[in-house]
This record gives sequence, structure tokens and C-alpha cells, in this order.
Amino acid sequence: MTRHLPTPTTARRLLALVILVVLGLGMVPVSRATAAAPSAPAAPAASEAQSTTPDISETNPLIFSDDFEAYGDSSLWSKQHAFHVQTDVVADGLFSARLTNKGGAPVYGIKTLDQTYSRFFIRMRVQILDVGDRPVTLLNLRPSPNRSFLALRVEPGGQLSFETGATGITSTSTAALEMDTWHDIQIFADNTTDNPRVRVWVDQMEMTSMRQHAWLGDGGMKIIQIGDNTAGRRFDIAFDDIRVDENFIPANRPADPVSGTLTVRAIPAWAGITYTLDGETFVSNDEGVVRIKVKRWSTDLRRRIEVHEAFNASGSKATFSQWRGWISERTRDVYATFRVSDPVTFSFVDMQGHPVENSSIDSLVIKSTTGDIVTLTGDQLKAPVLLTSTVITTPEGLFNKPITYVVDQVIIDGANVVHRAQQRTTFESTRHWQISLLFYGVKFRASDAFFGSPLGKEIVIEAADGSTQQLNLDAHGEVVVPRLPRGEYQVSVVGAGYSPPRPIMVSRDQIVDLEVISHLDIALVLSMGVLAVSGLLIIGRPFLILTPFRVLKGLATSLVALRSRETTT
Repeated sequence: MTRHLPTPTTARRLLALVILVVLGLGMVPVSRATAAAPSAPAAPAASEAQSTTPDISETNPLIFSDDFEAYGDSSLWSKQHAFHVQTDVVADGLFSARLTNKGGAPVYGIKTLDQTYSRFFIRMRVQILDVGDRPVTLLNLRPSPNRSFLALRVEPGGQLSFETGATGITSTSTAALEMDTWHDIQIFADNTTDNPRVRVWVDQMEMTSMRQHAWLGDGGMKIIQIGDNTAGRRFDIAFDDIRVDENFIPANRPADPVSGTLTVRAIPAWAGITYTLDGETFVSNDEGVVRIKVKRWSTDLRRRIEVHEAFNASGSKATFSQWRGWISERTRDVYATFRVSDPVTFSFVDMQGHPVENSSIDSLVIKSTTGDIVTLTGDQLKAPVLLTSTVITTPEGLFNKPITYVVDQVIIDGANVVHRAQQRTTFESTRHWQISLLFYGVKFRASDAFFGSPLGKEIVIEAADGSTQQLNLDAHGEVVVPRLPRGEYQVSVVGAGYSPPRPIMVSRDQIVDLEVISHLDIALVLSMGVLAVSGLLIIGRPFLILTPFRVLKGLATSLVALRSRETTT
């Protein structure tokens, strides 16, 4: 039997018919159940399994990813087409992008990759909050700004569709996306073989009705566009967890962290400050500068960094105050300001410059210009550590300003022996502070209240806190206290009579006369009292003056009469 080979014309016709059949099968719409049928990842034939089966390697970096958590903005995208990143509608984490257009100028974002990719997967989470009466572009993958490689759209009814840029072939899903719900969308495009193809998954299930084999044009994907660059469109769409890779992207594959180096400069410059981030420790150099290797940038980076207290050989301490110069979440060079505390010493002198023992001080109260009130008592006066400087902002920049302290109180025996806020220091030139106290010389003189002669053995001085001291009087009834702290006292004389406590206020050098009522003074007062009473009686009844004489006369008359009888007898 003779075999007849098909002519070239017949072969071409047969090949065209086969292509039409294949394309027709690919374009047959399927029901919602068919569209949702699971696929892993839905290879159309065994020969294609290798190219479409997930190649999971989470250790390798993605081509590009953005979950909007690193900076909380669109700074990983083109600055010329910045878009809104917000916290109201979020799929995961704290932030997501939200592109909204009410029919005005185009609203979209652009990301230009380092190179062109002809085979890739792109996965993202999308929520359709509003879509107008015309198709809206969700994603446009471009080889150049004015050309489209593959565009993914959402139809007014919620169906997904895509259009190839080279041939204009379109494919639409039979299932519609549910509004106000987050959906996980993944697209696979391969233009590297003689059989280019496109696959779409929604919520991890392939849209088989959207399978397409078509030429996608020269080149591949160099630019990623989210949102619609056509004016007059109306839509409100949220995007999150955008990831691009050459391999299938699992649902649990997170976006790659944004890494970088944060340079921190301490003010004032301080060596040996320790910073801890995610378990790693970084230490500042002699200039107070440290470079922190950040593996995962985030909007809360400044709160994740722990700044430890630092000490130097002299015992001074630097305590972290606040970050400065952190203008945005993308800032890479910032300042860490510190409050510096230094060990200081105190000494006390009287108004003549004579030392006063620290042990005699009940308490010292000082106030700083920063509003701090420091109270030191007992052993605290020996080696206190006080805040001595802080950082302020001036028109010239950040400045380390010494802190001024004023003396508010020095308490001795319950009395304040300083004038408030009249002594001050900054501890800038010296760490020692000598404080002058108000001590005065007082001479006490005890004397008889009536006769003025020296009287008494000793005096008792009671301070405001109830403490007392007894001092002996000399032969002249005097005693001198050369240094008596300013304050109120009660003073009394002991011995040789009655001396009620007398209040005195010591605020200057002075002589205090203390009067004592002696026993003689008391007797004299009583005698004078009796005489005074008698005098009043006599003045009021003058006839009483003759009464003694009348009595004597009567007695004499009686005696004369008696003697006369005796004689007569």
C-alpha cells in the first residue's frame, strides 16, 4: 500500500486546528465549584509539574516583598507615586496600603525591580472595599513604564480578569471576589518557554477558568504597579503582604525583613554605652558612636532597642533620656541623649568660714532647674550621686547643659539655717559644694528681776525640734554661745528662783537678758502686798487708827479703878 504524506498546506491547517482547540479548551468558563477546586498548584499535565510545583526555600530572599511593617509607609516604592498606608483595614500586622480614588487623578504605586523577570510568582492579599462601574486594575506588571506585560483587574461584579500586554488576550474568572473580605491572590507567569502560560490562585485555589497559554510579549516584568493609573476610576482597595519570587510562594511565607545599619551618636559623647537589640549587644566607641546592625526594621524599632546605664572610672553615670533626630521611621542616623550624674561632696561653714561638722546636719534639701528635689540625710551626705547635666535643643542644635542646683533647706535641730535659693552651683568646674550656714553669736545674761544682780546656775536652751542643751553661767550670771543656728528657741534659767521659758528668735548676733524671780523677790512682793492691803483698809476707815489708843485707855482706866479699890480696902 502506498502511504501519502500530507502536503505542507495540509500540515499547516492541521497545526492551526490543534492550536485553536487547545486555546478553546483553555477559554471554556467553569462553574464556581470548578474555579474553587484545589490545585497543588494545578499543573495541567505531568510534563508541566516540575515548572508549577512549589519550590519552597524560605531561607532564600524574595525578589521583592513589602508587608508595610518596616516603615509604616510606601517608602519601598517610588516616591513619585506615594500612596496611603494606614492601620484601619489590615490583613496582618499593623499596617497595610489603601488606594482610594473617587473618580479623580490616578492613584497607584510603582516599584522598579533591579532586573527584568520573565518567569515569576507574585502573591498578595487584597480587600475590595469599593469598585465602580468600570474594571479597575489591581496589578500591572510592566517591562517598561509605557508597556504592559500582564494586567490583573477586578470587574464591577467582583470577578478577576487579566489581559496580556502583547496579544491583548483576556481571561475572566467565573467566581466573584467577596467584598470587604481579605483574599489571597497569587499569579504565575512564565514567558521563558515556547509555551508561555499564566495561572491565577485565589485563597490558595486555582482559578482554572483563567488558565491561559499565550505569548506575553518581549521581555518580562521589570515594574510592579498596584492600583489603576487611569484617571476617573472609582475604587477603594487595600493591599497587604506583597511578595515576588521565582518560585511558588507558600501562604505562610512572610515578607523579607528590611535590614540596615542604624548609627547612634551619644550626647554627651560617652564610651562604653551598651545597646541591646533582639538579643545582640552593641557598644559605643570613644566618640560615643555605635552602629547597630538591624536585621528587621520596624516602626517600633526605637522601642525595641534597650539602652543600658553606663559608668566611667570616676563613678559618673549616664542614663538614657530620649531619642533625638529620629525624623521618620526610615532615619538611619540618630542621637541618643543622656542625663549625666556625678558623685559630689558637701561641706558646711558658718558665717565666719569656720567648718561645721556634717554630722550636725539633720537634712539637706536642694532643688534643680529640671524640677528635681533632692533630700539628703545622714550617710547620704557622704558620697551622693547627683544629676549634673542634661541635653537641650538650641537653634544651633543639641547642647549638653549643666544643671543648676539651689539650696532650699539645711535643717539643724529642726530649724532651717539657710536663706532659700540664695546659694547655687552647677558642679561644672568642681564636684564639691561648700554651703554657708546661718550661725550667730548669742550672749545670755541672767539677773535678779528686782535688784539686777547676777542670779542662777545654768540656762536651758530648747530648740524647735525639742532637743535641749544646758550651759553653766559664770560668776557674772553670763554665758556666751558663739555659734547658735538660726531659729526659734525657748530659754530658761535654772536655780535661785523662778524663771519661766522665754521665746527668742536667733537671726543675728545679740544679747539676751533673762530675768529671774528670786525667793527674796517673792517675799518682798508678798510684804508689799500685805502693806498695800493694810493701807487700803486704813485709808478707807480712818477711825480705825484711834482704836488701839482707845483700847489702851480703857485698859488703863480699868487698872486705875482696880488699884483704887485695893487701896480703899
